[in-house]
Amino acid sequence: MADPLSLCLFVPVEALAHTLLALLQGDRFLLQQVRSPGELMEYTDRHAENIDCLVAINHIAIQPLFNQLYERGILLPVIIIDDMDDPGGGQDIAEPVAPTYFYHPSEVRLSASKVEAIASVIEQAIHQFLKLAPYLYPGRKDDNHDTIGYQRGQARFPRNAAAPSRAKAQGKTRLPRGVLQAKSR
Repeated sequence: MADPLSLCLFVPVEALAHTLLALLQGDRFLLQQVRSPGELMEYTDRHAENIDCLVAINHIAIQPLFNQLYERGILLPVIIIDDMDDPGGGQDIAEPVAPTYFYHPSEVRLSASKVEAIASVIEQAIHQFLKLAPYLYPGRKDDNHDTIGYQRGQARFPRNAAAPSRAKAQGKTRLPRGVLQAKSR
């Protein structure tokens, strides 16, 4: 059985938070709900390397939070849930946002009315984020790196690596757990 995905939920709307918690309960996900912007910043500062996906509601506090995360070098797969009061109803299920985005080009938007699809959208957000990796590391092949791979459950994760490898990995931009760089031989 695969390791559960670690999710951070920043959904201050109680009704939506309860719905998400009910939809995501089980062995597949480890959930951490944060209720305030300060709590989100504190949690991501301490646990960014363990967060597989951030789920946040689109409201007034989200843009400054994303700016702070970006400035701190914390980039995570993210799902932005458009508010239930949004007259446009958000995008149709989940689509990468382009060309305008809040956090990074691979963020995924989800209408609150389609939140029941959240489990599959989490996988999509991680996949979109991994496609962003070459954008984050232009010229990686010139640096003797030929690929960036997703290696869930492997001992080669930076957090599961021996101390010298882990220290080397901690100096890099924080990517979701399981994203590592493979050197060409």
